[in-house]
Amino acid sequence: MQTDRAHRIAGLRNKIEIEHCVRHSVPLFGEEPAYGPDTRTHAVYYVRGTSHGDPFGAVVVAPGNLDPRVEMYGREKFERQEASAVGLLAMVMRRELLDETVEHPEAVDESAAASLVTRLRQEGRNMFCGERVVLDVPFADRDRAKAAGAKWDPAERTWHAMSGLSDPETLAEWTPQAPSPA
Repeated sequence: MQTDRAHRIAGLRNKIEIEHCVRHSVPLFGEEPAYGPDTRTHAVYYVRGTSHGDPFGAVVVAPGNLDPRVEMYGREKFERQEASAVGLLAMVMRRELLDETVEHPEAVDESAAASLVTRLRQEGRNMFCGERVVLDVPFADRDRAKAAGAKWDPAERTWHAMSGLSDPETLAEWTPQAPSPA
């Protein structure tokens, strides 16, 4: 049974349900190009849902055409067609089905609109990923830690996990404990 708030798309391997969608309206500036894609941004969507039963959060930056830029975050790695489907579903969702629409009158020119889109993307990423948690993973445990959602940062030479994407109980054995007060 399909609900009003959950849109489903069935394809070769896709099964996507959108459970929550917020649209941030950003004004368009400049003229539409005569040739090529229209890259002027007019909406940023925050989307929560599931794909193949795996939960995800996504930030969809929707330009003036149907070629959205989608960043999907979740415990699983998502394929490009899944991200495209999420972006298109968010863009074609009827306004009355959106959880919220936020207008941004503070974007008074092209520069302010571009800065706003950058800020909204970062806020969405932070909302879905959470905080970076540094882990203490011995070399012998690296495969188990990776399977539990830990990532290796070669630049900092540390293991870490994002609190919004990882199960804290699964990574508890590698989470450094704060020293107890004496």
